[in-house]
Amino acid sequence: MFLKMKSKQSKMGQVLSLSVLSFTLCACVSIDTGQGVKKTQNQAPPQQVEKTSAQKKVSLEEAASFNMTLGAQYLKQNNLGQAIVKLEKAVEQQPTLALAHTYLAFAYERYGETEKASTHYSRAVKLDPNDPISLNNYGTFLCRQNDALESLKYFERAAGNRRYQTPDAAMTNAGVCAKKIPDYIRADKYFRDAIRMNPRNTQAYYHLTDVNLELENLVIANGFFKTYKSLTTNGTENPEYLYLAYRLSKAMNNPDQAGQYALQLQQNFPSSDQTKELLERR
Repeated sequence: MFLKMKSKQSKMGQVLSLSVLSFTLCACVSIDTGQGVKKTQNQAPPQQVEKTSAQKKVSLEEAASFNMTLGAQYLKQNNLGQAIVKLEKAVEQQPTLALAHTYLAFAYERYGETEKASTHYSRAVKLDPNDPISLNNYGTFLCRQNDALESLKYFERAAGNRRYQTPDAAMTNAGVCAKKIPDYIRADKYFRDAIRMNPRNTQAYYHLTDVNLELENLVIANGFFKTYKSLTTNGTENPEYLYLAYRLSKAMNNPDQAGQYALQLQQNFPSSDQTKELLERR
């Protein structure tokens, strides 16, 4: 996004602020569409915006940006059909609009059209090979498609780009995908890089505790857990926290404390994946 056209796309990503996949502690990876801004109270729904603007004469470039905006808003409403229609129109009007390909890729992925999603994710990267957001998104997709090893190079490129405002997120994504290989040594390095970039990256501390538990580095795992605990204000309301605390306490030969965490987990989150795994381990 060095040219005017590309900087405009970047700005559009900031304005749209589409949070398409939350970054949870146990999930795979997060997709990114730029830094968000506060939503205005009187923001009109996409249907109204579309109707109001129907009579205006605009250039092909403006029409593409307009359709991309509408498509992104439909996507936020989980209206995948309308989102795809508008985003397809946007890339038809302006095939080089990388951000539109990113939105369209995610819409197709949620719709179950994996091949089309792959086409548009890779197209966005080809259109702007230095855009960290497109690189992170493509890596995210590859990891979700169980191509974790291939995804790592895209996360590394994203994190290494000075224009990326949250490089620690890409490093955390890389660590999560390295765990899927599994390559715990490599994952540990990625997570350490993430906290060097952002010392308050809670997810990285969570995963560093988990990775070092797997590597049987109990003292190191306990140190990372203490920092994770200090950054987690609602630990007892978080099944990931409780299960991690249970595993660490058990590994460090503290059965009473482990039992307390296990009881909290089962009582507060009986249907969680962590409770199911806890019962399977016993």
